[in-house]
Amino acid sequence: MVRKPAWLLHILAVMTLLALFLPDSQVLAAPVALLTVKSSSGAAYESRLAVDASRLVKSIHAARARRTEQNLKGSETGNAPVFDTYLKLSSSGAGSEEIYLLNRRGDLYEEATHQLLPLDAKTGAYLKEQAGRLRTMHYGAIHPWPHASTLLPKMTKFTITDLETGLSFQAQHRAGRQHADVQPLTKADTAVMKQIYNGVWSWERRAVLVQAGDGQRLAASMAGMPHGGDGIPGNDFSGHFCLHFLGSTTHGSAQVDLEHQLMVRKAGGALDDYFGRAGAEEVAAAYVAAIHLRDSQLLKLSFGSLRHPQLEETMRWMHGLAAIRPSKNQPVQSGSINGNGLLALDFPIQVELTRKERKPEHTTLMFRLRRLSPIDSWHIESVDKRS
Repeated sequence: MVRKPAWLLHILAVMTLLALFLPDSQVLAAPVALLTVKSSSGAAYESRLAVDASRLVKSIHAARARRTEQNLKGSETGNAPVFDTYLKLSSSGAGSEEIYLLNRRGDLYEEATHQLLPLDAKTGAYLKEQAGRLRTMHYGAIHPWPHASTLLPKMTKFTITDLETGLSFQAQHRAGRQHADVQPLTKADTAVMKQIYNGVWSWERRAVLVQAGDGQRLAASMAGMPHGGDGIPGNDFSGHFCLHFLGSTTHGSAQVDLEHQLMVRKAGGALDDYFGRAGAEEVAAAYVAAIHLRDSQLLKLSFGSLRHPQLEETMRWMHGLAAIRPSKNQPVQSGSINGNGLLALDFPIQVELTRKERKPEHTTLMFRLRRLSPIDSWHIESVDKRS
């Protein structure tokens, strides 16, 4: 029998004592780090990727030690960021869980303390790379309509996935020149599509992913209202629905539809890029579109902050409306307001809104937008309603 060295016996004794007084999970458990991408905080459809937890824990501890406390409440910079990528650090042994938002630079935002954690350059680059991979997996490719139409020629069958619910159904491109006129293939596909719209057909635009024949997933926007010609018998869908891509137009007006274009960008994970380049009037128009679509993520991006003082009030107001649109006699047009060199802009938008179970009414929304410098993005500082 081989005699064990004294030092080894000592280590075994210490491990035995730990096992007696601590649960097994606390002795052996290692932290777990998971990146998650989803189009909004409430989305059921999400993509996940495990990342190097031990490396992140060290970097986060170091960032906490050197950070300066940043008071974000009431900040005019809108620094409580709106992102789509989350990092969750958990330890089964300690029973703890930490959730962060991840920005495009690879820095973390701690929701519990409302503070930014700038990580060291290498860890930030690592997280940025991993998040980029995950976002590419989660979102669709944005293609202009002329190119998208070649990837989905007429009579092509494909899968459509709703970006919020994750529900999927089969459909077929039947007609359409300025955009695709599409029909569900079967009764079962129609039932899934109607479930996406909570059992009620609607013109509401929704961000969707379209699985093309070459394996690509395309970013698109669909409206859930049967209309027009019917071509697939027995599918329980009377007509077709519209499927839009970047730059596609409506058949009636031959105009680009803002709500469809915003949803295409949402499906492509490009809303933050859109707001980063948008003019003041485009941000205000997106605010109106967000309320009409009841899209919380789009609304947060128009405010530029998760902690904007008007956000919760606007969310409640939004859910009490049946519809809101810019008035026909005063549409919002890109470039109509000259904000060159300015850091603040005030302007009105006249809208027609309908409260639930009431008649339409006209009102004016008075916007104030700000930016930090002429090269920074515009965000809404305040919106006042005037009858």
